[in-house]
Amino acid sequence: MALTDVMLRDFFSDACKRASIEWKEDPVLDVFIQPPNKFCFVEFRSVSLTLMALERLKGLTLADTTLKIAKPKDFAMPPNHLSTFVCTGPKQVMPTPTLTPASSMVLGQLSVADQVAKAKAQAALRIAEVKAHDLIEEEMTVDD
Repeated sequence: MALTDVMLRDFFSDACKRASIEWKEDPVLDVFIQPPNKFCFVEFRSVSLTLMALERLKGLTLADTTLKIAKPKDFAMPPNHLSTFVCTGPKQVMPTPTLTPASSMVLGQLSVADQVAKAKAQAALRIAEVKAHDLIEEEMTVDD
């Protein structure tokens, strides 16, 4: 019988409890098995829980096999402002639509670059409106 994501999630959740890696909720947020079932990714609620798991779960065995617990090769610590971030509640995944330029136009959606350009243009227009308003008020106070 092959292991499933749910089975591995339960396994890692239990292993975390035994290793005193605890949080108000289950520290394991998600598990993803990479085909062809040679390895998996385990997602934790926070950076600190992840680092504890990397340290405390070394030597963990599953079905008489010692697991290699390690960071992904491209792992980088998050910026300081996110180092204490904790994901609470159930994981909520928002699907990311795959849009081609043609489908974007059909759906009336803009690419990210177009959205940024539009936002910059709107900001420049708003700044110009505020400056014009200030000039009018200034002229009115000078005339009084």
